[in-house]
Amino acid sequence: DNWNDWSEDSSENYGYRYISNYKVKCEHGPGCHFGRAVVPEGGLAEDASWSDITLITTWFNDDQPDALKCFYGRKIPRRDIANMSIAGLLRTTRSIHARNPDVWVVILAKYSNLRHYKTEWINELHRIIGGAVEKEPRTLFVDYDQPHPGNWVAWELWQKAHPNHPNCRGSKLMAHSVVQRLFQEKIIGRTIKLVDRAKNVNARNCHELHGAVCHTSVLCWVDPEDNKCKHYSGGSKQYYKHEALLNRETPTSRAWSREWTAAAFK
Repeated sequence: DNWNDWSEDSSENYGYRYISNYKVKCEHGPGCHFGRAVVPEGGLAEDASWSDITLITTWFNDDQPDALKCFYGRKIPRRDIANMSIAGLLRTTRSIHARNPDVWVVILAKYSNLRHYKTEWINELHRIIGGAVEKEPRTLFVDYDQPHPGNWVAWELWQKAHPNHPNCRGSKLMAHSVVQRLFQEKIIGRTIKLVDRAKNVNARNCHELHGAVCHTSVLCWVDPEDNKCKHYSGGSKQYYKHEALLNRETPTSRAWSREWTAAAFK
């Protein structure tokens, strides 16, 4: 989540900050609830400044479209939510570059377009966001290639255990798009060999495919045991938690969380 210019705190505004002239709840997670301790922009920028390439995703959560709890009970027009996202993305990007101007910042499109049909609002949103952020130096916006509308079977790129989030097929599509864009921009010197993505990205006759063509399809994978192309599962209905990982905090996140909490809610 991206943190923006905030107003001074008061009893009336406790737990909220003004972002692009709207009160926004200082908590992430679905409906601005269930979130963990936040890491503000400075903490994100410090971590990112040590990287060569930083990926930024999920710049707003549309799990609950109106998200009235997030905005002090107000329903926000879509274009204003886009403007709020731009403000946060630009602030985060500039903060990273202030610490290290050599970092490439790659902002990923929303994965809402992995649905059966891509809505025109998502198309427009990506045009707005991409046009704004790519004016910054060393900043790219990456959308995800997909077949023409209707060529996906509904929900085949989505998890069954955690609905409305990509499964490994969707993640593969996203990763391929990022790597290909980095290669096209000559940021990386090598890439994954893909064959006619427009034709093969959703090829589902896996047993008839070979090598790079198999790897191009997000519905197939090359089994290293026998080097044969096989069907790539959409995942199970169960989910698994890695408790050790879930409970882990980095020194940076702990330090920034304590500092921000003390400053914001004293």
